[in-house]
Amino acid sequence: MPMIHKENRTEYVIYIILWMLALVLPPLLLSDFWPVLLSIISYLVLFLVHDLFISRLFFMKGHKTLYLLLCLIMVCGFALVHYAARLRAPLPPMPQSPNAPDPFVMKIVIAVLLLAANLGSKVYFQAASDATRLRMLEKENLEHQIAYLRYQISPHFFMNTLNNIHALVDIDPEQAKLSLVELSRLMRYVLYEGNKPTIPLTKEVEFLRHYVSLMKIRYSESIAVELSLPDGDTGAEVPPLMFATFVENAFKHGVSYAKESFINVRMSVENGKIIFKCINSRNNDNPDGIKGIGLANVRQRLELIYGEKYTLHVDETPDIYEVLVIIPSNDYDTLSGNR
Repeated sequence: MPMIHKENRTEYVIYIILWMLALVLPPLLLSDFWPVLLSIISYLVLFLVHDLFISRLFFMKGHKTLYLLLCLIMVCGFALVHYAARLRAPLPPMPQSPNAPDPFVMKIVIAVLLLAANLGSKVYFQAASDATRLRMLEKENLEHQIAYLRYQISPHFFMNTLNNIHALVDIDPEQAKLSLVELSRLMRYVLYEGNKPTIPLTKEVEFLRHYVSLMKIRYSESIAVELSLPDGDTGAEVPPLMFATFVENAFKHGVSYAKESFINVRMSVENGKIIFKCINSRNNDNPDGIKGIGLANVRQRLELIYGEKYTLHVDETPDIYEVLVIIPSNDYDTLSGNR
C-alpha cells in the first residue's frame, strides 16, 4: 500500500468511515445478509484496486488512455465474476414490473459510478493538496525574495556609511571615532533585528536616530536636519530597514556643499497607519535624482509585503525631493498568505 501523505489523510478517513458503514449495516438490518455482504465486498475490492493502483495513472501525463483501458478491464472482470456467480446460484424468480432494471445491469452501473465517484473525490483532494502546496511554495518564495532584498540593502547601506567615515579619518580623527561607535550600533541593529519579518517601530526609529546622528557628524556645518519621530511604544510593527533607505538617499543625493541643504524627516502613527515623510533639498550635481538599488528594493519590498495596502508617492521639483510612505501599522499578512 502506498504511503498516505498528510494532505490525503482526510480523504482516507472518509473512505474508511463509509466502507465500515457499508459492511456493518447489512448484518444489522437484514436477516439474510450474506449475499448482500459478499456483493459489497466485491465492490470494496474493485474500489481498493482502483484507488490504490489504477487512479494514479489518471494524474500522470500521457497515461489517461491506459487508465481508461484498465478501468474497462476491471469493470469487465467485475461483470464476469458476478455473471459466473449468477449462473452458479441463480436468484429465485421475483415479481418485477416490466420496466424494472435487470439486477445484473444495475451492479455494473453501480460499479462504474463507484469508480467515477472515487476518481472525482481524488481529483478534488488532489486539487486541494496542490493548492496548499502552491501556497506554501509562494510563501517560501516570498520569504526568500524579501530576505534577498533586505540583505541587498544592508551591504549597500553600510558601504555608503563606511565611505562617509573614511572621509572623516583624515579630516577629524576624533569625529571618525564617534562615527565608528554609531556605526557599531547600526550594525548591531542589522545583525540582531534584520532577520525578523517585523520589529517594533521603536527600534526602527532608534536606528534612524543613530543614522542621522552619524551623518550629522560629517555634515554638521552644511545641512539643516529636522527629525520628528514617534516617542515611546506605539505598538506598531514595521519590516526592518524599511525607512532607512529613504533617509540614506536624502543624505546621499540631497546634500550640496555649494548651497544650503536641508533634510526634514517626519513619522507618525495615526488610525492604524504609519505615515512617513522625508523632504530634502536636491543636489543639482545629481541630475538623475534619487535612483539606485536601495530605493528600487524598497519599492519591491513594499509590493511584496503589503500588496495594495501601501502608498508610496514621490514628488520632485528642481530643488526639492519629497517622498511619502503610508503602510499599515499592524497588518503584515503577506508572509502568512493573507495578503
